[in-house]
Amino acid sequence: MKKYILILGFLLVLFISTSFSVEVTLLGAKQYLRTTGSPNVYTDIFPGRDGQGNLIIKNGEADGRNRISSAIIKINGVEIFGTSAFSKKVYNLEAPIALAENNSISVELRSSPGSYLILLIKQEINADGAAVIGPAGGTVDVSNPESPFFGISCNIPSGSLQTPKIITISLPPIADQLSNFLPANTAQAGIPVEFGPTGLAFSTPVSLTLTYFDPNDDGVIDGTDVSVDKVEAFNLIDQNQQDNIPILSLDKINHSATISVDHFSAYILTVPSQYVEYRWEMDAFSISDWVEESQYGPFPWGPTGQYQFNEPLFDGYSGLKIWARKKTEERIKLRTKDPSRFREGTYIWRTFVPPLKPGECGCIGAFLIKNDGTELDFEIGYGTESDRDYWKAKPGQYLCYEVLWKRIGNTRVKIAYCAVPIRGGWHELTINTKASERPLWSIDREVSSWEKWKKLTGNPDDALITDTALNWQIYCSSEILP
Repeated sequence: MKKYILILGFLLVLFISTSFSVEVTLLGAKQYLRTTGSPNVYTDIFPGRDGQGNLIIKNGEADGRNRISSAIIKINGVEIFGTSAFSKKVYNLEAPIALAENNSISVELRSSPGSYLILLIKQEINADGAAVIGPAGGTVDVSNPESPFFGISCNIPSGSLQTPKIITISLPPIADQLSNFLPANTAQAGIPVEFGPTGLAFSTPVSLTLTYFDPNDDGVIDGTDVSVDKVEAFNLIDQNQQDNIPILSLDKINHSATISVDHFSAYILTVPSQYVEYRWEMDAFSISDWVEESQYGPFPWGPTGQYQFNEPLFDGYSGLKIWARKKTEERIKLRTKDPSRFREGTYIWRTFVPPLKPGECGCIGAFLIKNDGTELDFEIGYGTESDRDYWKAKPGQYLCYEVLWKRIGNTRVKIAYCAVPIRGGWHELTINTKASERPLWSIDREVSSWEKWKKLTGNPDDALITDTALNWQIYCSSEILP
C-alpha cells in the first residue's frame, strides 16, 4: 500500500543542484618528433564538444634545444599555426580552436631531425566530473569536495571502448521532476546522476559508484527510517529497464554503493518506503505538475490572468497567487495533473490569508477530491453572521471551514462540517487520510475534534475513507461564492 506525505505550500521544495564545469584534456600532452627525410605529417583524432577549446604547444626544450623552426598545425582542416609562427626563439604557443564532437589534428614538421613539438588540447565541459577515456580504460570521478557529486565515479575496464570518448558525470535534466520517475513505494536515497554520453554502450560492463544520504553515520538513510543495507539502484531514463540494479558492494565509510552496467543512463539510489514525499515551491518548475480547472472561464495564465506561479507574496515568500474578481462568480482552481499518484497520506498546504471585509464572498480553497466523489475541503472566508456567532469568531478573525462532501447518486451532498476562527496571515492546513479511519483536519498542527463537527446527513460513519484504491486530486483555489 502506498502512502504519501504531501507538502503543498502554495509552496513546495524542489531538488536543484548547482552545476560545475571541469577542464578536460582532449589530446596529449603528446610529442610529435621530426625525423630524417621528407617532412613528417602526423594525424590524430580526438573527441570534443561543440564549442571552443584551447590548443597549447611547447616547442622543444625550455632551454632552447630541439626546437622546431617550421611547422603547420591544422584542426579539422583549418590552419591554426603556419610556418611563420615557429622559430628557434619561440617556446610557447597557444590559440583558441573551434571543436566538434569528432575532431582531427594534422601536424606537419619541416625542421632539423630530433626537434619536436608537444601538443595539448583542452576544453571546458559543463559537468561535475569529466575525462577522455579510450580503449585502455580508466576512471572518471568528481574530485571537487564542494560538488554534491563528490565521491561519485565511473570505472571503465580496458577494452570496453573502441575509440576515445568524453565521459561525464552530471545532474540529469529530469532532476526537477524526480517524483515522476521514481518507482512505486520507494524513497530517494541519493543524488540522481547522469553518466554521459547517455546511451553509450560498452563491450565489457563498467562499474559506477553512487553515493547515499547518511552524513551522521547512523546507518539510516536521511529523511527515512530505512537502513542503508536496503539501498537499491534504479535506472531513471530507460523506461523498459526499470528493474532494480543489483548492488555489487556497499561502502559504509564513504556512503557509497557500486553497481555494474553495460550502457550509460541516469541512475539513483533508492530505498523501499511506505511514504513518498512530494514538495512544490509553486515556482516556475512546478507549473508542469498542475493544470487549471476553473469555472466561468477559461482564464489565461500570466501576469494579467487569474493565477501566477513564482509570484512574490507576503513576508518574503513567493509561490502561487490566485485571485478572483469581485462581483463575479469566478472560481479559479488549479489541481494536480497526475490523477494516479496520490492516495492515503498527509496533505499540507501553506496558505496566506489576506485581509477580508465583512460580507465579502471571497473564499480561499485548499481541498482534495477523490474519483468516487468524496471531497475534503478547507474553505476560508469571512463567514455569515450566524456562523460567526455559532463558532465564536472575534472581530478581526475569519472562519476556516473544514467540510466533508460525498456524492450520493448524482448529487453532491455536504455530510459534515465545522469552522475554526483564525486570523489573517500564513497558516499550515493539513488533511490526513487513512484507510478505515475518519480523515483528520488540522490547522497549524492543531487537530479539529470530530465531536465539534455538525453532522448534516446520514451516519457519521459515512465519513470513513475506506477505499484506498481510489486516488486524490489536490486543489488550490480562489472563489467568489454566491
